[in-house]
Parts: sequence; structure tokens; C-alpha cells
Amino acid sequence: MKHIRFGWITYIFLVCLILLQYSCEKTEEAEIETLLFAITDYDGNTYNTIEIGNQWWMASNLETTHYADGTEIPLVESISSWDALGSGHIAYCYYNNDSNGEAFTYGALYTWAAALNGVGSSDNNPSGIQGVCPDGWHIPSDSEWKELETYLGMAQADADTTGPRGLYIGSKLAINASLWADGTLKANDSFGTSGFMALPGGGRRYDGTFGHLGDNANFWSATERDTAVAWGRHIYSIYSTVHRYSNVKSDGFSVRCVKDNY
Repeated sequence: MKHIRFGWITYIFLVCLILLQYSCEKTEEAEIETLLFAITDYDGNTYNTIEIGNQWWMASNLETTHYADGTEIPLVESISSWDALGSGHIAYCYYNNDSNGEAFTYGALYTWAAALNGVGSSDNNPSGIQGVCPDGWHIPSDSEWKELETYLGMAQADADTTGPRGLYIGSKLAINASLWADGTLKANDSFGTSGFMALPGGGRRYDGTFGHLGDNANFWSATERDTAVAWGRHIYSIYSTVHRYSNVKSDGFSVRCVKDNY
């Protein structure tokens, strides 16, 4: 399924909107650097990218159904089949199994093993794990997520903790207030200022149930905590912070990729 995420008119409008907001609301941190080029996955889906600090991030969630070498990722839709997945199983789905509306807006949801294409954990910076990302891009490690967070103003000591961390960092990472439920996240001037463009795509629990569309954004890292769980990042509509938790590897989360050799 091929999706072009932004037409050029929309792309130019977004750049102008970001530059206008940035010029009108100057902050001590120069978060938004450059929204410059697009990348394409094996399926032909196109993603804009954003330079934040010394990193280049995808500015929307991955939705490919193939690895970069053309290998197909297993689609698992039924609750019982997803519930039967173990920590090493590779699978993806769309929220509520909607391959059109939800997929186009929020991308796909992947198990941790699917995100990493079965490769083991890494906390290196960069991770060195291409996983499900297009050629030249990789799955961000826990350390790479921390680099993003500290660039946006989080103290390193906070970045190393679990749970909610970094006042307003979650708000900076999110965008599009109309899609987020009411709450603290979008109720401050930091909302949408980083260019990361996190949307509330919800997720799929290890038991196969879907939840929290409009409330949560959930992302995998390339770093496991142990054989059963791996680190993720979570943004909630009721908090302005960004949360760091370890999650069951058969949960279905969104994926963002980081450019190699940034």
C-alpha cells in the first residue's frame, strides 16, 4: 500500500508554518533546524525528515510492510493470533486493522522483533540496527532517544530515569492538536515546536487488544531491558512530559527511524 505523506504544497505550507511559529515564539533552545528532504521505503511510502540537533529523524511513523531487501513482514490481525505471539515473533498490524484511514494517519504498529528484523538489542549511539527502516536509516537506541530529549532541554539525570521525565518535552515532540485528546500536552506554548510531529496513534497490547488512539503515542527503541521487555517512549495527552518505560516485546508500537552517519 503506497502512501505519499505530504504533497509539495502541504510540505511548503508546513515549512512556512514552522518558520513563522519559530520566529514569533523565540526560545532559548533552537530546536527546529531543517526540514529538508524525503525518504522512501520499499513499498513506495514517502516520509519527510527533520534535523533536530545532530540527528536526522523521520517526521512521521513508518508504515512499510516489507524490509528494505523486499522480505515481507507477517501481518497479524486477529486478537487470538496476536495474543499467541512471543517476544521473538515478527509481526505488524494497523490500529483496529484499518489499513486505510488509520494507516495513512498513524502508520503501522510493529512488535519489537519486527522493528529490529530479529536482530539483537543495541544501546550504541548510533544503534547500528537497520531493522525495518529504509536503507541508510536505523532504529534509534535508548541512548539516541536520550540524545533527542536532552537536546530539547531534558537534564541527563532525568533522561536516565524511568516514568515521566522532562517538563514540556512531550509537548515539544507532539503536533496536530485536533487529533490529541484534551489535556496538559497541548495546553502550553511548547506544543509542536520540535518538528518531530508525534501523533496519538495508540498501540496494540501483547494480548491483541487495541487502545489509546487519540491519547497516546508509543515508540520502540532498539534497546532491550531483558529478554522479555524493551525500552520505549510514550507521550500522553494528559502530561507534558515524555515517558520512558520497558514494554513487553509483543506489544505493537510505532517506529521512527534515524539517519545513519548523521
